[in-house]
Order: sequence, then structure tokens, then C-alpha cells
Amino acid sequence: MYVLAEQWEDGYLDYHRDDGELRIQVRFWCPIRTLRDVYVEQPRSLRRVLNYVREVGVISVVRKIRSRMAERVRNARVLAIGAGIVVEGDGVGNAVVFIAPCHPRSVERIVLRPEWTANAGSDLAERVRNAKGVSTVELRDPDRDSAFEGLEGYNEFSGRRAPVQLRDALDRAKALLATAAPDSLQTISTVADSAICEQRSVGSPAHSSTGSLRAAIFGLGHYAKTCIVPFVPKGIDIASIHEIDPTQIGRQPAIAAEYDTCPTLRASERYDIVFAAGYHHTHAPLAVEVLEAGGAAVIEKPMATTQAQLDSLMAAIGAGTGRAYAGFHMRYSPLWRMAREDLNVPEGEPIHYDCIVFEIPLGRLHWYNWPSSGSRLISNGCHWFDHFLFMNRYSKPMRYHAWRGGNNDLHCSVELENGAVMSMVLTDHGSTRIGVQDHVQLRANGVTVRVDHNSRYFSEDGLRIIRRRRFNRSRLYGMMYSEICRRILAGEPGDDPESIRVTTQLMLDLEQQLVDKAASTRALPRGAAATVA
Repeated sequence: MYVLAEQWEDGYLDYHRDDGELRIQVRFWCPIRTLRDVYVEQPRSLRRVLNYVREVGVISVVRKIRSRMAERVRNARVLAIGAGIVVEGDGVGNAVVFIAPCHPRSVERIVLRPEWTANAGSDLAERVRNAKGVSTVELRDPDRDSAFEGLEGYNEFSGRRAPVQLRDALDRAKALLATAAPDSLQTISTVADSAICEQRSVGSPAHSSTGSLRAAIFGLGHYAKTCIVPFVPKGIDIASIHEIDPTQIGRQPAIAAEYDTCPTLRASERYDIVFAAGYHHTHAPLAVEVLEAGGAAVIEKPMATTQAQLDSLMAAIGAGTGRAYAGFHMRYSPLWRMAREDLNVPEGEPIHYDCIVFEIPLGRLHWYNWPSSGSRLISNGCHWFDHFLFMNRYSKPMRYHAWRGGNNDLHCSVELENGAVMSMVLTDHGSTRIGVQDHVQLRANGVTVRVDHNSRYFSEDGLRIIRRRRFNRSRLYGMMYSEICRRILAGEPGDDPESIRVTTQLMLDLEQQLVDKAASTRALPRGAAATVA
């Protein structure tokens, strides 16, 4: 499939088409507005690079830069209207007008739900059928057209309903395209249409050998490229990579594997291991399918985003046919082994926990802000909930409280059955100099342990400083995935099911509190919101 990057380039996979969706061969493409807040785009700064080098080392920074540089085509997103021919789905051969809510600068084919399309009408349909290749339509001040407000950035995975103004917007799109003057067209390409292709093999797995386990990765984002792929050891072949966005895969992928834009396992696919690192709400359903087939599911956080997902996941784990591993990297840090030694707490006694967590601010259209992703308690806070429970051997939560401040900071407190107490502030106000930052303090037995940014360790008691240490936090992901893969290769059991259940249940219960309080606030008379606890 062709995509407009620096130039009109072939070699991209097609978008996956699910049942009920339409695949449209584009003939006319008209950008309405450029979308600036869909992804995290780091500024180009030598000082910023040096800051990261000091924090995580040269190798990790080189991986990050290569990953981010490869996302330039993906990051260039527009809200566009257009017209084309249905080539797959209901109404093959029909000429339709469409709205593309979050797509590349231009693309040869798109896949949309039918409600995002409309019949082109006789005059425009004739022009569409006579057109060759793809042409852009230039309108005067298209970004000022209010008919398309609220459509930008929409995604079928977001959990949002299709906008109510969609039909009026399609009528406006039809009118704009039908009346576009011939001199407003700029031909991008007149070459023959490329073949439809959702799957492609690139090379052969680097570790391929007799007896190797076959693995699949779902979600080829920055995390997978920098934190999973480099640390999959010999004995495990990355046989398949599923990524729904063709521009994230790119034209010439560096990883040897079978690439696929399907968001789920196809009926013919079976793998020994699946790494679930796509959109958060896809983790649990994918893991359930893998576990029921007897495979190993390595699940990046969060483990589930709804109660129904957690119930299904625990049932699949309980069936015992597969093995589940949680991607909570803080469990694997040597700093917390030091903390247990320095705190010298008898088994079962409480370790109190306080933390302030800074997360990078996200654009309005970023997928972490989708309803299907939940709040930042689910998207980010789950790491520190799990770590608190991990340090306290997953003692049962007895009391918990969550509220959102006027500056949108999230405040949480938890008390466990063993008496341990946690307080957490999760914020995106502050410095982005070295990305995510956190300050964790543990207290027990007259000892205080403080760890900053998962890398600077300090412990003291009432008389002396016990020890100071530094640790390269970027090594944590390699340590985690190396250990998980070692356990899988050795045939060892998955993570303790109770550790998965307790962490995820606490996160969901706190999330529900936030939802309930937001609903209560909306129901109050004007001016009464401040009385809500």
C-alpha cells in the first residue's frame, strides 16, 4: 500500500478489515486539519539527549532515538475527507464519500465502518470512477470548517461512540468534494493500484533453531521496540508481530518476523508465547485466548481494564492450561532486595509506602485518554499499586480512597490487612527533563528507604546512613524479560495468580471510586461540587 511520507511510497501493509467494515480505494483525498496532539513527540535537543545519557546510558538512548525517529511518518496525522471505490465489504464497486478521522497525510486505501461513509451521488461518482491513482483536493481554509469539529482523532478502539454529527459532516464533505474545481486537484500518483496485503514476512527469526519456542508480539510501539525485542533470548523466536498501524511497522522493518495488521490472533495462529503490549483494553482478552490454548501470556500492564476482563483472566489462569506473567518491572529491581535487607522486617509485618509519581503530559487525542484505557490509575498507577503490594507480600487491601485534585492530580491512599499504609500522588505537572520520574519512600522498623527514579537508593536508621547505591533503571526491562523468558524456557510456573488478582482488583476498585465521584459531582447543583469528599 502507498502512503504519503516525504514522498508517495509503496511497501506499507494494508489496514486490517474486520467483518462489517469497508475497504476503500482512495481517489480523492482532502486534508481538513493537521492533528498535533495524537502522540508523544519529543523535541530535538542535544541537551535532552545528554540528560538521558547520564540517566540511562548510551545504549538505551540510541535505542530510544532510533525508535522515535522511525515514528515520523506515524506521527504525521490529519483529519481528512475523501472519495473512493469500495473494494472489499458490502457494496463492492460503489463510489463513496468518507471521513478519515486520524490518518496519514495521504494513503492509497483505508478501512472504515460504514457510518463514516456515504453514497457519493451520481456526478461525483462518475468523477471517482474515471479517476486514476490518488489526487489531493486543496480547499481554502479547510480547518475553519466547523462541520468537522469533534471528529478529529476518533478511533474505533477508543470506546467512544461515533460522533452524533457524523451524518451532517458527511453531507458537508460530499458538497465540498462535488463542487471542488478541477484546478484544486493535485495528482499524487497515477500508478496502478497496489495489491491488497495485510501480512508480510521479513527475513527469518535471528534465533531460529530446532526446538526453539515461537513467540508473537502484539503492539509494535516504542515500548515493544526498546524494552521487549532487544531482550528476547536465544531459544525463543519472534515469529510474528501484530501491529494495527501500517506506518508503525514501516516499509522496511528491522526485525525479522511475519508482520500482520490484524489486532487479534488469526484462526490459524498458535504460539508458545505471546507478549501483549498493545492498547491496554486488548491485553486481557488476548491473554485469555493464549492461556486457553495452553500458551504463555506475558502481559504488559495493566492486566485488565474492567471487572469482566479480570474475572475472565482469573478463570483462564485458574484452568491451569497456560501460564501468565505480569509485566511489572519494579518487581525485578535489585534495589528492592536491598530495601528488604535494610528494613529488616519480619515476614508478614507492614512496610509503609509513600510515592510521588510524575508522568509525561499527554495530548488531548492520545490513546491513554480513551474511555477504553481508563484513567491514569489504570494506565500508569498500577505499577506503584503492584509494588506496594509486592513489598507487603500481597496482603489484602482493607481500605482505599482515590480523589482528583483541582489541578487534575490523582491522590490515592490504601491500607492493607497487615497494617501497611500507602499514599500516592500521580501528576503530570512538572519537569519532563528525563521523562517519567518517581520518588518512593519505604518506612518500617525504624528505618527509612528512599528511591528516586528507580535508580538512586538511600537508606538510613536513627543513627546512621546504611547505604547509598546507583542503578541504571533502563536495565530493569532486560532483567524482567530475561527472567520471564528463562522461567518459560525452564517450564516453571507463571506468576502467583493471587498477585495478579489483588493488584488488578485494587486498581479497578480505586478506578470505580473515581468514576462514582465524577458522576456524583455532575449530578450536584451548580456551586455544590466543592462539598463532595
